Amino acid sequence: MVAALLLMGLGGALTYWIQLSRLQAEWASWVPERPNGVETSAEVDAWESRIRLGEVEALARVAEWYRSESHSSAALSAYETLIRLEPQKGEWWLGAVAVGVHGDRRKAKTQLSRARELGVSDAQLDFQMGLLAERLGEQVDALADYRRAVDRDATLRPAWSRLLTLYRSIGDEKAAREAFEAALAASPDAPELLMDRGRRFRERGNWQQAWEDFERVRRLHPEFESAWHAAAQMLFQLSRPDEARALLDERLQENPEDWTALMLLCVEAISAKNKSEADRWIERLAEIAPADGQPDWATMVLVYQSTFGEAPPIPQR
Repeated sequence: MVAALLLMGLGGALTYWIQLSRLQAEWASWVPERPNGVETSAEVDAWESRIRLGEVEALARVAEWYRSESHSSAALSAYETLIRLEPQKGEWWLGAVAVGVHGDRRKAKTQLSRARELGVSDAQLDFQMGLLAERLGEQVDALADYRRAVDRDATLRPAWSRLLTLYRSIGDEKAAREAFEAALAASPDAPELLMDRGRRFRERGNWQQAWEDFERVRRLHPEFESAWHAAAQMLFQLSRPDEARALLDERLQENPEDWTALMLLCVEAISAKNKSEADRWIERLAEIAPADGQPDWATMVLVYQSTFGEAPPIPQR
């Protein structure tokens, strides 16, 4: 009896170790093959050790890391394993599309459709879904993805930006206007939205309103160089040249080689037929002009010649 019990105990232990061995072999197969250049990585080493213990979360971390490092083959292998393990999780399908979009486009479209059907956990992933849909030529689906993203998070400005671009590209100005108003209501100080509205005011000749938007961006987000240039342009249009020059001088104190600021001052001097000022600015421009020229450099030289009847004082290099 005792011998029989011992044999039964050994049999149970043997079965356990056989099962564990099989599981460990399965877990080890989840580890994607390392690409060249990742032979030594403490971070990846740690994740792979956890994967070999059966941690799906560690496999997800490896997939994201390979994706962020542009190791597409390894990332795709990891995502495909994640899909096999958890086929109802939309994030894994989306990840597979993100790293495989340049390969089999038909497969990528199918995977993206599956991710959309299953859903993802947050608005940022809906936004990524839209970007991938656009890359696959599915603008209608992209619109729905961006719309879903901003419905979940109205402050997600990049999604609003893509929505506006797509609505305008198909000529749906009503939808674009409504989207813009909703985006600005959610983020009233968003620089890209204010710059967008300012440019539209400028296109319609509404100089004062355009200046107010550009100036607001310049004050709130001084790192936006284009806001300085645009605000100065509007001040010139509003017959406030002293303020425009002061603003551009301030900009040049920060960056003496600001090509656009120098161009604006030069063009304004030419327009005012102030040759000494035009010479001053054109000489500054000539000092920093690249050897192959700037697209607007030749035009400005021609305008100078037409205005003053002579070539500008450009030093020979």
